[in-house]
Amino acid sequence: MKVIRERAISMKKKKRAKGGSDQPTQCGPDSKIKLTVVKRDERKMKEALQAFGAATKVFEKTQGKTGGDEGGARYYYGLAKVADADKDFEAYLALTFPQNLNFDPDPKYKAIKEKSLKRFNDWVEQKKKVGGSATSKYEGVLGIKDAANSITAAARLGQIAQNFSDALFTAEIPKDVRTGEFADEKVEAFCDKMTEVAEPLEAASLNAYGVCLTKSTELGWFSEWSKMCERELGQIKPEEFPSASELRGDPTLVAPVIAVEPPVNKLD
Repeated sequence: MKVIRERAISMKKKKRAKGGSDQPTQCGPDSKIKLTVVKRDERKMKEALQAFGAATKVFEKTQGKTGGDEGGARYYYGLAKVADADKDFEAYLALTFPQNLNFDPDPKYKAIKEKSLKRFNDWVEQKKKVGGSATSKYEGVLGIKDAANSITAAARLGQIAQNFSDALFTAEIPKDVRTGEFADEKVEAFCDKMTEVAEPLEAASLNAYGVCLTKSTELGWFSEWSKMCERELGQIKPEEFPSASELRGDPTLVAPVIAVEPPVNKLD
């Protein structure tokens, strides 16, 4: 997938003056994620899921009693379950926002508004359905009690809510909505609808990422996924979760060893 966004900074929101000639092209800030899904190789994905499925059956048949490294087996079982959930997650991401919606409150455009509402509501319901399936599977991963995969699943739960929210905040405001007579009112009606649905989802993503970090601390497991949870909290609410701005490079110079003590041959 390809992601386009700017880094969030803590600042007060500025209201656009009514009557201004410049209309926004989206309702949210540029720090929200604009996502383009890049399709996977179907053959490779099918083969991988079949392999994961076979491994899952073996683990479940023995109820995890492998007679060997059961912790390692549980990790790979969790990994297989994450892969299965990711299939639904990627289908969820691929649900594109409906184009050319118009929620103009003018009574003479009532038919256009109603058609737009239906298309919008159908998309919302489809997102909820597919997202709900992925959510259920990730919650199942948490029940496996494997630290690494639990953090991955917790992070994915945050991404599900965040993607839904950001899709609304970054939806392009149609040109015929942001131009012409009463553009201010039309844009306001469009963004009111987007914000109405997006804000509770944004709150849900904040909660999920918070749980992700709490779980990471609780399990004593820190990874790229826990870092992602921390980063996204700062991206969504920089005023509450400021990200570290200091950049640190990896050391490239190491002081040479100039004196080496001989090994102890005998202890008195």
